[in-house]
Amino acid sequence: MRHASLVGRALPGVIGDGSEMQTQSTNGRRMMRTVEAATYCGSSASTFEKLRLFGGGPRYVKLGRRVVYDPADLDAWLAANRRTSTSDKDGGCA
Repeated sequence: MRHASLVGRALPGVIGDGSEMQTQSTNGRRMMRTVEAATYCGSSASTFEKLRLFGGGPRYVKLGRRVVYDPADLDAWLAANRRTSTSDKDGGCA
């Protein structure tokens, strides 16, 4: 077995036996999978997948092949991308 050293050890932020992984962020809120995170932000899963590929999206965590998002990171990303007009490029006021 390739990952024998991980057998029986809990992964940080992962709850359960691994068969039905539930993740929990450090602030006690549940981590979100891509579809759930995109819905939370008013976007689509495909947009989030493209943002992961090309950059510019919220921070995420890889747990094996799973991608999860911390709600705090989603909130920070949404706040950083606030705009006051379509010509506003930096998000701030003049």
